[in-house]
Amino acid sequence: MKMAGGMRPVGVASARLSEAPLKALTKVLVENANSIGKTSQASCPHFVGYLKTRSKDSPVPDECLTCAALMKCM
Repeated sequence: MKMAGGMRPVGVASARLSEAPLKALTKVLVENANSIGKTSQASCPHFVGYLKTRSKDSPVPDECLTCAALMKCM
């Protein structure tokens, strides 16, 4: 797509990725996707069952919303 002054629209790639960088990028994306929702006990500031013990007026902590043990905790 050509624009006035020879400029390209933002987001248009000027070249395709070669096979090696594309494979490396795919590997990283798959590894990251597989780790979503996995939390370790060390990264949780609370304990499984914490959401049952807090008062109903207190907000749910942000880190609890993405925790893999959310359903067990409630």
